Amino acid sequence: MLSRGHFHWQHEPAWYCVRGKAHWSGDRKQSTLWTIPNRDQDATTVHGTQKPVECMRRPILNNSSPGQAIYEPFAGSGTTLIAAESTKRSCLAMELDPAYVDVCLMRWEAFTGQQAVLEGDGRSLAEVSAERREVAA
Repeated sequence: MLSRGHFHWQHEPAWYCVRGKAHWSGDRKQSTLWTIPNRDQDATTVHGTQKPVECMRRPILNNSSPGQAIYEPFAGSGTTLIAAESTKRSCLAMELDPAYVDVCLMRWEAFTGQQAVLEGDGRSLAEVSAERREVAA
């Protein structure tokens, strides 16, 4: 709940910005309210604000071209990362909470069938996560 208002919101605003002149790739028939089913998206929802991938896929398609980079300063559960991957864009994502970094990468691995590796030394997500658990213990 965002506020104690009298109405139940049926939408969530999405803010985005572009460098230079805005570029629109979508058609002009789209509404500002999207109905997107969220069932069967993932086996489990592990982040409090996890969204269906379609919520980020549409604006990515509307405002970028294949090969371009998408910036995600709050990666959370990885929805934008997966949407970028599915639309042939790269995603520059950040997340402060190591637990959600793991969630994000596990969702990405499940979606792509690939293995996430740490740039620099090539360790897998499983190896890095195990090492992190050992240090915490």
